[in-house]
Amino acid sequence: MRTHYITTKEAPFVSETFGEKYRISIVKQKTGFGEKTFMICPFCGVKRTRLYISRETLNLGFLCWKCYPQDFYKGVTHHDPGSTRNIVYRMNRLSEEIGVVTKIPFNPWDYILDRPRYMRHYKWEQFLRRMTILENMRIQSIGAGMIGIPKRKYKAEVIDYFMAEAMNIDISFEDLRRDLRDWEELYLPIKEQGD
Repeated sequence: MRTHYITTKEAPFVSETFGEKYRISIVKQKTGFGEKTFMICPFCGVKRTRLYISRETLNLGFLCWKCYPQDFYKGVTHHDPGSTRNIVYRMNRLSEEIGVVTKIPFNPWDYILDRPRYMRHYKWEQFLRRMTILENMRIQSIGAGMIGIPKRKYKAEVIDYFMAEAMNIDISFEDLRRDLRDWEELYLPIKEQGD
């Protein structure tokens, strides 16, 4: 979403969003180190640091989180570790961190030659391994409609361990992509050694 901000004498703050103009009142509050700027929610009149708008709420304008009619936490996926949504979220985060656009289902062979110039080979291979492991887990988390694939949901500690140890797993890309691994079975002996 692109937003343009204009300051004028009669309206301290005007936002042009989705082709519409919205007036937002601005107030400043003194702090021990200067001033902090707040916006006033047009609906409830409370000072807020953030106001929100979407295409569905254009007629209401900008609103604070309490007045906003939709659930803010609807897209949060970290509350259900091991679910398909959580694994896709992790895959998207890994891609964003590196600055690479990937698609799902992830196939490492589609990206193996696309290493960014600034990135070391080791880091690129680590990224590809992590993504391939997550893709393997994602397929298993979907599992239900596929023939011969039991539906699996991995614990966060298992996923985190294999993200940290991706380079130490002695499994080729092709085997990671082709064979569905029981990651908990691989993780349990390692966990028992640590206990």
